[in-house]
Amino acid sequence: MIPEFTVSEITKIFQNFVHETFTHIKVRGEISNLSRPSSGHTYFTLKDSAAVLNSVCWNNTKIEFDLKNGLEVICSGFLTTYQSKYQLITETMLLAGIGNLKIMLEQRKAKLEKEGLFNQSNKKPLPLLPKIIGVITSTTGAVINDILNRVKSRFPSHIVISPVSVQGNESIHQIINAISKLNNSDINKPDVIIIARGGGSIEDLWIFNDESIVRAVAKSSIPIISAIGHETDFTLIDYAADIRAPTPTAAVEIVLPTKTQLIDLIDSKFNKIKATLHYKINTKKERLFYLHNNLIKTKHQIKVLKLQLFEYTNKIEVLLKILLLNKKKSLSDLYCKINRFNKQKILEAGYVVLYDKNFNHINSIKKLQPNDTILIELKDGTIEAIIK
Repeated sequence: MIPEFTVSEITKIFQNFVHETFTHIKVRGEISNLSRPSSGHTYFTLKDSAAVLNSVCWNNTKIEFDLKNGLEVICSGFLTTYQSKYQLITETMLLAGIGNLKIMLEQRKAKLEKEGLFNQSNKKPLPLLPKIIGVITSTTGAVINDILNRVKSRFPSHIVISPVSVQGNESIHQIINAISKLNNSDINKPDVIIIARGGGSIEDLWIFNDESIVRAVAKSSIPIISAIGHETDFTLIDYAADIRAPTPTAAVEIVLPTKTQLIDLIDSKFNKIKATLHYKINTKKERLFYLHNNLIKTKHQIKVLKLQLFEYTNKIEVLLKILLLNKKKSLSDLYCKINRFNKQKILEAGYVVLYDKNFNHINSIKKLQPNDTILIELKDGTIEAIIK
């Protein structure tokens, strides 16, 4: 018997089937019939060589490139029904083709790099042994278990897990909020944060190229290690993070040393400090020995200089005595010479001095005439005489 349905019944069955079956899908196609009415929503159709699919982006959907007809894209979202027709509600959209994605990625990287978000001078050092480690990842995958097991095997530490979705448009806001909450936490604030996700396609990892997440990572006051995908997978948060780990388990190995490594590190630091102290002590000893020898040499030099000073002093005293005697004799001779020309001494010796009546010296008989009056100066007085 062929079942009979009303229009409403068959429509309801169709709607339930679509809503339950196509809750999260990806559709690749070419954009056509693009329109943006005043509501702010974006309407378009996705088409390939055989079919078309109506699609809509609500005005709060974030699209990271300019839409235009003829652009091949990959839309992620879910199917819904409207007036007996089905359409795709697009939540995220990527350019189709690895080449197009890489071009867009390089353009965004260049923009953020120009702003200084990837500067090495902004990188924060990791703590030697963090007491609390924050982990931002999905709690449903294998990644969180790998991280917890590796922490346990290396150096058990307190882990604060911030569960987030790591795929889809809603995961962007969750990851940004998780970074903010860990940075502003008053209780159990982590010393370091690991953002982790398992491997996947470039489309699966694309949210970690989102500009908002990259800025949140760069802004974090807590050091962040990015551990997205496998060793060959690179996203933009790898450049903004303080350190990039090739895998989530490698991130734990970067953050936490093993007990043996820690003991070796402490021994190495101790030996380095010990060697430095020995070097400084030996250097100071050598310097002290050098100064001690210089002091002995200086004392000897001072002793020699004292002896030389004593000898020079004696020589100077002798020379001064000789000089004084010579000067004394010279003065005595000079005194004698001066006395020889002293008029009083000459008069005392019995000599006389002749003057005319005007007291002019007479030193020749040619100046005298008969009956001239002259004055004769003796040692004890003057007398007059007349020339005959």
